[in-house]
Amino acid sequence: MNTNEFVQKVQMAILAVFSVFVMSSAGWAATYYVDATNGNDSNTGTSEAASWKTIAKVNVSSFEPGNYILFKRGEMWRETLIPSSSGTNGSPIIFATYGSGNSPIINGANLISGWIAHDTHLWKAVVTTQPYHVFFNKSKGNKETSVGAIDAEYDWYWNSNVLYVYSSSDPETVYTSPGIEAGARQWCIFVNAKNYITLENIDTKYSGAISSDSDNILIRRSNHITVRGGTTSYSFQDGIMIISESSNCIITNVTAHHNGDSTNEGNGIAVFNESADNNTIAGCTTHNNQGDGIVFHGDDISDYDGPDNGKVSYCKAYRNGEQGIEIYMATNCIVEYNEAYENGQVQISNGQGIKLASIEEKRNVGNVVRYNYCHDNLYTGISTYKDDWFEIYYNIIASNAGYGVAISDYNGGKVLNNTIYNSGKTGIVFQTATISNAELKNNLIDSSQWGTGIRLYSNAVGKVTSDYNAVSDTYFGRVDASSYNFSDWKNATSQDGNSIAADPQLVAPTDSNFRLNSTSPCIDAGVPVGLNKDFEGTSVPKDHGIDIGAYEHKGIAPITNLRFVTPQ
Repeated sequence: MNTNEFVQKVQMAILAVFSVFVMSSAGWAATYYVDATNGNDSNTGTSEAASWKTIAKVNVSSFEPGNYILFKRGEMWRETLIPSSSGTNGSPIIFATYGSGNSPIINGANLISGWIAHDTHLWKAVVTTQPYHVFFNKSKGNKETSVGAIDAEYDWYWNSNVLYVYSSSDPETVYTSPGIEAGARQWCIFVNAKNYITLENIDTKYSGAISSDSDNILIRRSNHITVRGGTTSYSFQDGIMIISESSNCIITNVTAHHNGDSTNEGNGIAVFNESADNNTIAGCTTHNNQGDGIVFHGDDISDYDGPDNGKVSYCKAYRNGEQGIEIYMATNCIVEYNEAYENGQVQISNGQGIKLASIEEKRNVGNVVRYNYCHDNLYTGISTYKDDWFEIYYNIIASNAGYGVAISDYNGGKVLNNTIYNSGKTGIVFQTATISNAELKNNLIDSSQWGTGIRLYSNAVGKVTSDYNAVSDTYFGRVDASSYNFSDWKNATSQDGNSIAADPQLVAPTDSNFRLNSTSPCIDAGVPVGLNKDFEGTSVPKDHGIDIGAYEHKGIAPITNLRFVTPQ
């Protein structure tokens, strides 16, 4: 072979490699468009002018890592999105939006037509899929137990492929915005056994058919799934469910509201069972859900496996039926920089801002609750049950109807540097220790309505090491039914030798300003406990010593509003 032939062959080889690279890169960068009004599934889908029409077309199409599938804003699809392909690390397949206006909606319900009069104020239509809920101009209807029980607006009943509703006249003229919608799909989005998928700013609502386990977004046996932005609402069960060995998923800046039904405990965002580990929920807002706002929940029926190493941060959880945030049968989870308030709207006894709980077969271990603001919950600010070696520190816990902090059936754990104000019962309660002591230090307890700062049940006496705390209440502590002033408490329990019984001099607690005045006895009155920053990130210690409570005094005019910065 002469030199020229060799050069030509090398050039051809390089060109071939380059061509493959370009073609592959083009595949990675390809963008597809979907427009429910003006699209056509016969189009190529690769431009706005040649957009596809249906999600069904998307579901049967294969995509390459790095591809974008964009849904037009202002449009709605009554289908289920089921991604068919996986992305790769650094090149996820991204389902997002284009255009202007409201986020695109994937709707789990069908608009019902073809109504026939059945009786006075009673109408019927053929609906072949059993709905689990029905909406009348976006208002959720009341499911009745029989046709004969339908006697008021929004009443409905389904049987043998027929939907019956109450209406003063033809429902298609009474309800026009948009009409009567009946749950027709189990999911709006179903990510099954796929990896590296991103869902961005897509709204989902109304899933509720085929099974009571109807979630707007279900992520199953899938890893590295990101849901960013968008609203998920009015699912029959959960707004978003991550389940079954799905790990390293991120849910961020999502709003989840009004999910669940009175017949179940549907949650805003849920991570459930079977090694669903290393998942993160950040910057989300969850409110008015039937069950919890956010929950990590293990399998309490068979193998007791839980979603470990999870993280909940910078979220707001309020007015949910049960807990704002719950970690159940999960270990080594972190709950930080969240605000949880007014939870317990359905079950007051479960109305807790943040709850750590488990069962004897798999006790929680190593969970951390820090830098949260839990207030005005209908029972407790922060609670634990069968949760061992937990850490609860630098939280603001205010105006909860029951206890500020409730610790039950514990083996070790730390409650450090919390500010607990205006609890409906006592500031902190300990009940039923198993083996090891819990550590209670540097906590500030003010204005408990039972007039008692710390309560120990007799089975917890000797299992709590308490010191360097500040209590303003009439009774520093209580054991079972016996309340003690500060001196008697120290004698009865041999605890709190370096604690303070005095007004902590908070700046303006009724205006949610729980910082210390410059003359507070809590300044420099704490003890080092291995923590290096306070509730708002100030270095600890700031000056000469550790302050009691969640704030280090900085000696400057305080900002009155409590506020967290949400990650983008």
